[in-house]
Amino acid sequence: HGQQNHGGVQMKLAIMQPYFFPYIGYFSLMEYADEFILFDTAQYDRKGWMNRNRVLKPTDGWQYIRAGVVKPAFRATIKDVQVAQDDWQHVLFRQLEHYKTAPYYAQAIACIEAGVKKPATTLTHLNKQTLEAVRDYLDIHCPIRIFSEMGLELGPVEHAGQWALRITEAVGGGEYVNPPGAAREIFDPQDFNEAGIKLVILENRLPAYDQHRPSFENGLSIIDLMMFCAKDEIKAMLNEFKTEEA
Repeated sequence: HGQQNHGGVQMKLAIMQPYFFPYIGYFSLMEYADEFILFDTAQYDRKGWMNRNRVLKPTDGWQYIRAGVVKPAFRATIKDVQVAQDDWQHVLFRQLEHYKTAPYYAQAIACIEAGVKKPATTLTHLNKQTLEAVRDYLDIHCPIRIFSEMGLELGPVEHAGQWALRITEAVGGGEYVNPPGAAREIFDPQDFNEAGIKLVILENRLPAYDQHRPSFENGLSIIDLMMFCAKDEIKAMLNEFKTEEA
């Protein structure tokens, strides 16, 4: 790649664990970045967002939706987690049936089907497919790659906060973008500075939208937005973020 990209502009890179139909902030990173890498060699967290997310319940409050996975071995890495060959898809679509009065139900379901119906044996590949389906639906033009399949030669990683730096260096990126939270805790801005890589924190404002009920549930899966909002509305919300250099 080299540091130069897009006519001399430095390539912006986002690196996230592969999430299952994540919230809008994940797609804001994708909208902002030139390349998106799924970091699948970290330890799998069954209480994380890799095989589940949140949508509305039929009446009030929220519920989890899940991708079925084969019970992973103790301390399994994400890339080793297998998709269960059971009826989890049937359960998923049944949980979404109550949205059928939402204005964009048909389009949203078609997008979800495009993501989950293609055969995938690993959770990483399933999540890549679902992320690509949503990405294409929202006209985001950012390639998604799987870290473990890239064969990158990385410099030494002395602590967790250096993975992103080393990967950005290896692909020739000039800027690394991350959501708030972890960034402040694990990344050392000086490390990035010394490597000549810009460390940017991107925070989506999570604007409220009409969920056809009295109280608003914040930070739900992108599926919820796709049910209630037109593509151009979601696109505008994707871009409601602020960035700051760390």
